[in-house]
Amino acid sequence: RKERSMIPARRFIRQCRLAWNRTKVADSGGTEMTGGRLLTGSLAFHALLTKKILKPDAAYVGLLLPPSVGGVLANTALTLAGKVTINLNYTLTEDVVNYCIRQAGVKQVLTSRAFIEKRPMKLDAEFVYLEDLKQQITGMDKALAFAVAKLMPIGMLSRRLGLDQIKADDPFTVIFTSGSTGEPKGVVLSQHNIASNVDAVIELLRLTATDRLLGVLP
Repeated sequence: RKERSMIPARRFIRQCRLAWNRTKVADSGGTEMTGGRLLTGSLAFHALLTKKILKPDAAYVGLLLPPSVGGVLANTALTLAGKVTINLNYTLTEDVVNYCIRQAGVKQVLTSRAFIEKRPMKLDAEFVYLEDLKQQITGMDKALAFAVAKLMPIGMLSRRLGLDQIKADDPFTVIFTSGSTGEPKGVVLSQHNIASNVDAVIELLRLTATDRLLGVLP
């Protein structure tokens, strides 16, 4: 069944469409997004990242963000861009985080100025601040992203983003262990790893539109 399973990015697009006017993500800072706003924002950030920000040869991109709407948006935008996300554990020491960056060959890290002020870190990578990205997205960019998110058929949108070229065994994300038994180890999770976890949650917990998931981990 693996090759017939829909990759997470395509599932994300479909679920945002189905929950267009329903709250999809929220955080303790008071920010909320419906499925429509989340998909629109992800596409707008995706366009900016791929055209102006991300290095063409950077397959792995780091993120240093708390569990928040901004963290979700950064992850979804990178995933739609076909990048492998590496959410760095900000509870680790600076040296350990830099070790993870070197091991994965990360050249750029998405973060926020507000977060860096609270948790200062000097990393061996270029910081890309979400606040700066938000200022670069114009009203026309938002309108175009909204039109694509709302009206473009999912199959056409997937091909436009290159999602139809992604295979089940392609890497989706990398999670580093805490390093409690030595140096942290990078665990590469494939598209199918994540998709099968989603399937397992659906079959076991049978989530409905009224259920909520609370995330607190880095």
